[in-house]
Amino acid sequence: MMNDFKQQCPKSSGVDFQAFHSWQDVLTEASGAVEEHHAKAKGLSPSAFITKWFRKAGDVTPVVEILENVLPGGEYTSIVCGA
Repeated sequence: MMNDFKQQCPKSSGVDFQAFHSWQDVLTEASGAVEEHHAKAKGLSPSAFITKWFRKAGDVTPVVEILENVLPGGEYTSIVCGA
């Protein structure tokens, strides 16, 4: 099963899952993955623009949820609430 994973994911970090690893090793790999994820939102490519847009939309979600509770229910607000 692990050989199948290595063949399907050639960009894997090369971590040996059979060997012993410290918690620091795990944190190092995780921080590297986070940096790689955030690097995808940099630049002027269409995918970077979409990534930035969705991240910003996720940042304002609590504000939208508060507005849903404040706005009266009705025919026009159902569009805002996703109905």
